[in-house]
Amino acid sequence: MDPALPPTKTIPLAVPLAFGDNSWTAIELREPTTGEVIRANKAGATGLSADLVLISLVSGIPANLLEAVPISKAMEASRYLAGFISPPGPPTGDA
Repeated sequence: MDPALPPTKTIPLAVPLAFGDNSWTAIELREPTTGEVIRANKAGATGLSADLVLISLVSGIPANLLEAVPISKAMEASRYLAGFISPPGPPTGDA
């Protein structure tokens, strides 16, 4: 886990997402639970599709709606969540 990660992240959406009586003006993220990561991995998706499943589980936004967000927003969310799952890279600069 990257120790510099904030505990939550809000990614504002220029165009709100809506489904039934629910609407979202932002993607609200936090550290995923172990169960959420397991469920995302079991979904059988790979790459960005798997990332969207995890973003959906954490944010509560249905995955099919997340397909409508700009790719820059999806990648921002994906990078944030990956920071909790992937080990940080090697240090850079002078050691």
